[in-house]
Amino acid sequence: MIISTPHEDDPDPQVAAMYAHDLEADGLVFSHTRAMAVNPAAHAAFSMTDDDSARLRAVGFSDRQIVDIALAAGARNLFSRTLQALAVPIEDVPRLSPQLSQALREAAETRGRRMTAISAVLGDITEQEVDVVVNAASRAMRGGGGVDGAIHRAGGPEILRACIARFPHGLATGDAGWTTAGRLPARWVVHTVGPNHAAGERDRTLLESCYRRALAVADELGARSVAFPLISAGIYGWPRDDAIAAAVETIAASRTRAEDVRIVARDAETHARVAAAIETLGRPPRG
Repeated sequence: MIISTPHEDDPDPQVAAMYAHDLEADGLVFSHTRAMAVNPAAHAAFSMTDDDSARLRAVGFSDRQIVDIALAAGARNLFSRTLQALAVPIEDVPRLSPQLSQALREAAETRGRRMTAISAVLGDITEQEVDVVVNAASRAMRGGGGVDGAIHRAGGPEILRACIARFPHGLATGDAGWTTAGRLPARWVVHTVGPNHAAGERDRTLLESCYRRALAVADELGARSVAFPLISAGIYGWPRDDAIAAAVETIAASRTRAEDVRIVARDAETHARVAAAIETLGRPPRG
């Protein structure tokens, strides 16, 4: 089976344009295919063997999903939603052709590098309209000061009731867990416990674990947008520049499925420093 984007000899250029439109409607960047759909003189093709198609179909893929996979692999710039949602990982599909396997690996690696946008936001974390707001919680998981208190006040008593029910013994430093978001505009709150630098907890790997675990929990929930505070940088006293570096570096290195990850700062100076740290990593800030 040949999956080909349109060109002057293609009998049905609307087919690739339709797939490009569907992918863009899902919020995905598929500019390579879209450009060729708009410009029929352009041409790029990716060959998927009949054996590849049969093996994918045998483990439950529809013809539409197989075309989606071929387009994703051919463009090398998208590990598609079809692949993200697989019950069977693509690596477990037996005996795919070397060409398709390599193309899918390259697409996956590119997606891991490019599909998560990290931004600096100046504002109030309790007002972020995202899937997940991350709370810098205390180990007891019963509310507190700083971001923790603000989230509980804005979200209402539903959050505390959920914390008591879901975490009767609290949460360990560096770990994360979710509750309802109550009255917040977010869908969920993911609570994570940062190390208390002021009390002598200075293991940076615990701070990094907060970001990794929070993103892992967000992925389990199916979240596509996540807003973080600067964990441990408030009353826990972690030095601000290192707190920013830990946040940006850990989020950038995570293989999360979230597409929009924000670091929310309440003051202009911290916002500027977060934006500079993001830009230094080569991910231009959008805030």
